[in-house]
Amino acid sequence: MSIAGTTCYPGLLTKKKLRYPVDLVALLDRDGACFARVQWARDGFSIMTVRSDGNKLTISWDEDNERIARQRYLQMRARFRSSR
Repeated sequence: MSIAGTTCYPGLLTKKKLRYPVDLVALLDRDGACFARVQWARDGFSIMTVRSDGNKLTISWDEDNERIARQRYLQMRARFRSSR
């Protein structure tokens, strides 16, 4: 149900964006306006990793996990560059 033209949609979208990690908010803007997405969708993201043996791990993705992942990435990148 698209409600982009109604007066309630911008307020609902703004409230939903406040609960998402800053870097992921743009995902809400990539698609058309949808009342169900901003009214009933979960407030967060999950990431599932599947290992080669089939084991799965699902974690909630929040700003803290984003920060930790960035730090680990930068550490690994620095180690890789220094080993060349």
